[in-house]
Amino acid sequence: MRKLNVLFIVQGDGRGHMTQALAIQRILVEGGHRICGILLGRDPDQPIPDFFAAKVTAPIVRYQSFAFFNNKANTAIDSLASVIGNLRRLPKVVKSLFSIRREIRARKPDVVVNFLEPLAGICYMLFRPGVPLACVANQYLFLHPDYQFPPGRRLDRFFIKVYAHLTSAGASRRMALSLRPRPDWPSGCAVIPPL
Repeated sequence: MRKLNVLFIVQGDGRGHMTQALAIQRILVEGGHRICGILLGRDPDQPIPDFFAAKVTAPIVRYQSFAFFNNKANTAIDSLASVIGNLRRLPKVVKSLFSIRREIRARKPDVVVNFLEPLAGICYMLFRPGVPLACVANQYLFLHPDYQFPPGRRLDRFFIKVYAHLTSAGASRRMALSLRPRPDWPSGCAVIPPL
């Protein structure tokens, strides 16, 4: 069996995607594969959580990504504040796109695994790096034809689907994490159990 060099791109808000990256890292390393780098989209003011930094087996490269901003009560995402805040950081985000492309070229991975980072999808749309992209997240389940959204909030549904498509643009494979088994669906999408 051929041993792969794998590059991770991880959306670094919260801890869920970092935890998923650690779980897949363990599976790959136990299978004899190598993680050649971890690109972490996280605000420079936020430290990397100790649980993640201590367990990764590859160097971490940080870059500025998009972020969600919460409302004043810190109970929900504030859409307007998120749009305005991300427009302000746009020059740094554009630099990050070039940084991601540079890292893919320099590390020469056999495959890139994206954990819901939007800049990975944008990079693949704009630059077409030529390395297969696999995407892993529970949010890809929102794209499944059998997924039932709660009634109402059509605009929220629309935006979460756009976001899921954006993060996985150019992907050879999407893996939607689900507690319930569901059939795979066309266009390279598979439903897998939680990691």
